[in-house]
Amino acid sequence: MIMFRNQILALASPADVQISLFPQGVCIGDELVSDFDHHKMEFVTNHEVTTEQLEAIEALDQFLTELSGPHNEVFWCDPEPLRDDPRWDRIRDLAGAVLRCFNWKYSRPEKDGATYIFDDHVEINVEDLENNPANDTGQ
Repeated sequence: MIMFRNQILALASPADVQISLFPQGVCIGDELVSDFDHHKMEFVTNHEVTTEQLEAIEALDQFLTELSGPHNEVFWCDPEPLRDDPRWDRIRDLAGAVLRCFNWKYSRPEKDGATYIFDDHVEINVEDLENNPANDTGQ
């Protein structure tokens, strides 16, 4: 359930938060949606959900499906649409509805821990614990 909740939080987040969750050069929108799709299947298969919860998940999934396809590559891979395309606002609204159906409060999602292989380097997508102000112990 934690991974699914984190993906809903990521989809409900403002653009700047979504962009900060991934290394530069990653198709952020595509990653957000593919992670949601993967964890959605596991979640609805292995957890009891109410009709209202399932309908909210399906509404989000249906809207994402409508936006799929090669004609929307810029929408999924360019970070600018995350900031200014109203379809991303709709995605955030639908993800927010899922949060509300589960009575999950919004909090900043965690990075997914995935490994990204680029032409010239490899990046493991984890929080920078050393430079993260949330980890400041005041010492």
